[in-house]
Amino acid sequence: MHLTPSHKDTKFDLNLEYIAEKVVDTAVKLHIQLGPGLLESVYESVLAKRLEKLGFMVERQKPIPIIV
Repeated sequence: MHLTPSHKDTKFDLNLEYIAEKVVDTAVKLHIQLGPGLLESVYESVLAKRLEKLGFMVERQKPIPIIV
């Protein structure tokens, strides 16, 4: 599902807040459990799996166009 709401869309704001909360909470717990010093790719892989288990669709290392 792809959403492109206006800035006044409170339903979108609540959804975005929920997603952000889950991602940050999962990432913090992951870092506490695994500790510092691992490669970024390890954290990324584990975080993606954990977010998928929560029901999120995760795309890793997706290219982003840069306009100069």
